[in-house]
Order: sequence, then C-alpha cells, then structure tokens
Amino acid sequence: MGPDRLAALGSITLAPDGGVSLHDLQLTFDENQLIGSVELDPSGERPLIRANLQGGPLDLSGLMEGESEPSPAGWSRAPIDVSALHAVDAEVSLALASLDAGIITLGTTRLTATLTAGRLVFDLAEVAAYGGSIAGQYVLNGRGGLSTGGDIMASNVGLKPLLTEFAGFDRLEGTGTGQVKFLAVGNDMHTLMNSLSGSGAVEFGQGAILGLDIGGMILNLDTSYRGEGQRTVYDSITASFAMEGGIVSNDDLEMRAAFGEMTGSGTVGVGQQVLDYTIVPGVLTSEGTEDGVRVPLRIHGPWDNLAYSLDVEALAEQELSDEIEALEERAIDVISEQLGISTSEEPDSEGDAAQPEGGTGEDAQAPTLEEQLQEGAANALQQLLEGSN
Repeated sequence: MGPDRLAALGSITLAPDGGVSLHDLQLTFDENQLIGSVELDPSGERPLIRANLQGGPLDLSGLMEGESEPSPAGWSRAPIDVSALHAVDAEVSLALASLDAGIITLGTTRLTATLTAGRLVFDLAEVAAYGGSIAGQYVLNGRGGLSTGGDIMASNVGLKPLLTEFAGFDRLEGTGTGQVKFLAVGNDMHTLMNSLSGSGAVEFGQGAILGLDIGGMILNLDTSYRGEGQRTVYDSITASFAMEGGIVSNDDLEMRAAFGEMTGSGTVGVGQQVLDYTIVPGVLTSEGTEDGVRVPLRIHGPWDNLAYSLDVEALAEQELSDEIEALEERAIDVISEQLGISTSEEPDSEGDAAQPEGGTGEDAQAPTLEEQLQEGAANALQQLLEGSN
C-alpha cells in the first residue's frame, strides 16, 4: 500500500525524455518529511528514483501492512501487503533521525537503500539501535511473495527491546554484542517466523534473565523458588547458535554469575514461541560456603508460561558419586590405622636416596605403603559397605 498523502516543494528541471530533477526539495508523504535532491527517470519498466535525502523519523512500516506482534495465540496470520515495493525502483542515500522498517526499528541512521523490482536492500553504514549500534545489510524482498533476511552485526544493543520487537521475547535484560545471518520466507508473520533460518553468535555483558532465579532453584533444589525480584542476574553469557525451520539451536552457552558458572544447550522455538533448554551448573555455591551442587535445570514450555524441572537422576548420580568417594576415603583411613601407617607422612626422599642399591634382603622384600594399602583395601571396603565400623 502506497502513501495516503504526498507533497513536494522545490526547484524542478524537466528533461526532453520526460525525466524530472528536483533540487532544494522538501518531500512529505504521510507523516514523513525529507529534504534533499531527487531525480526521476521514467524510461524503464518502472520509474527509477535517485535521491540524496536527509530527514527526521522515517516510518516505512506501512510497507508491511498487517499485524506483526506476537500474541498468546501465536504469530499473526494476517497477510502482509508488500505491493508498494513494486511501484518504483530506487537508489537512495539516507541520513535519518530514525527509521521504522516494519519488523526492526533504528535510531540515527546513515544508509543506502536500493529498490529493484520489488526487492528493497538496506546497506547500513552507521546505525544507532536499541542503545547500541548496528551495521550490515537488511533485505525486504517482495518478489513472488515476501521474504526478509540480513547479515547484521550488533554492538552493545539493549537485549530486551531488540528481542521483544524482533521475536516477541522479553525475558532478557542487559546489553549484547553479536552477529546474525538470517532468512525468513512467507506472506504473514506466522509463516515468516516458522521458516526462520541462519546462524549467529552472541556475547552478553552484565544483565538478568527475568521471571526465574536459576541459581536459587538449583541451590534450594526447588523449581518453585523465585527469589527476590524473580530474576537471575549474570555477569556474562556467550553462545553460538543455528536456526532452521523457526527453531534456534544452541549447545555451547556459558554463563558466569556470582553464584557460579553454568553451561547450557537446547532450543528456542521462535515460530511456535516455545522454549526447551537445559542449564547445567559447573559448581554452584551458597553464599559463605564452599559446598557445591550440579543439578541440571530444564526450562521448557511456551514463552508466556514456562515450566521448570530439576534432573533428579543427575542429582542421584552425584550423591552416589559423593558417597563412593567418602567410602574410599574411609577405607584408606581404616587400612592405614590397621597397618599403623599415617597417610599424612611424607616419604623421606633423602633416606630413600641413601638406601644402598637393592638394600638388604629384608629391606628389598618390604612392601611399600601403596602395596600395603592395596593389600587390605578390598577387605576394608567390603566391611564398610556391609556397615562394619
């Protein structure tokens, strides 16, 4: 759908072939206002506009008419009308206070936009966005239906506004740096988001995951634990990911926080607005203690109603491992006590070195401490396992 109101003011030069040049131009369409120069060449299959323009906020969201915001019922299936992309071709240099391109909003912007037969390409030279900056290329393609994609690098952008606008996900606070290549195909937001493919990597600085306290859940072994403010504060997060069929997959997340370090892997279903992700602690410690737990936490379900579950089997395996380690230590102590040997004594390296080679016959046959411990280990451990003191 094209603009409802269009007005232009400036100096006009007409060419013999029907071309028009506008200088000192003040261009207004709908609520948008631009100044600069424009040339119109009508000789091709479509009119070609060449322009060098500056302006305030530029709103092109009308090019993608139709609902784009997610809802509890899922992404909108309302058709997106991109017919305006076929009205003209264009080669435009823009310097703007801001740009709303439909599914992405930018701040102060310097870019070039090329529109050819319904395919609009933004080359982002200098762009402020979500408190940080973005560079790269963004494409809106209306040829034979709608597709959109890009190769974008972001530095220190606000995570919550970016992810809320692009993916309807509002559970991350903080800033992030990263790169993403993506492609989505479809004539409505539901189809676009369920076709999302690509790859990327991110690095987040200090921030928070809203709605849950991961450290508190694991340390308290209680998935209903929410903690103050119901948030997980972290120092940093790094991860790479792949996207296919609207599903973002990751297996190398590393998160550092005051309560410990964690790794993560799983999927984010952007198309279906669901999450299935497992956080695996390294060692999480309670404040003022050196005790640690390593209980994986699974986070799953729809974005607006996530569920949490602890991996009890992994907890049981950890407890069994700890018990076996304790039994082994007790076995060593019992054997040492029976043999009258102190495990804390260090070998006398000088005495060993002074022993004549081969030693006396009695010395040569004397068992070492390791051999003595091994000799009684089986019986002592068996006694411990049977409950003997």
